[in-house]
Amino acid sequence: MSVAIGYASCNERDGKGKAPADMHEVTYEGFTFLCPDVLKPAQKLDGSATVPNVFTLSDEDISNALSCEVSDDGEEFSTEMAEQMIKEMKAQDPKLEAKVLPDGAEMRTVTNDPSVSSEPVYMAMRIFVKGKKSCTVTLMYTEKNKETLGKYADAVINSVKAAK
Repeated sequence: MSVAIGYASCNERDGKGKAPADMHEVTYEGFTFLCPDVLKPAQKLDGSATVPNVFTLSDEDISNALSCEVSDDGEEFSTEMAEQMIKEMKAQDPKLEAKVLPDGAEMRTVTNDPSVSSEPVYMAMRIFVKGKKSCTVTLMYTEKNKETLGKYADAVINSVKAAK
């Protein structure tokens, strides 16, 4: 899926409920999701500005981050598409836990890739599809930050939806 660059705005939920006290709602390219307050907008490599769809614990720590990618897939979502994607991902990562949802898919895994981190990295991903657009929200955190970020995985993954 391609990455679409856009602008995000952080807003507390209004009306039907508030974001949890230690989280805030982010709107990006027509989708919303919850972001833990401990994560801050990532800086561009040259430090000139923040990246609107990536949040990290520290400036260059991509192993402990929340990211959002939005793409126009050109076709309507189908459970068959999601099942095929999961099958392909499981071929690359047999430990992947995944399920097809009526509006996308959810995946979780733990990787031990020394090129990414010297410790295990946990990943929770939610793909939410609305029409021909898809939003992929990914939360990654290392073993050492499991207590800090792991507690947010379900809330983040379950919060992804189309913006109103």
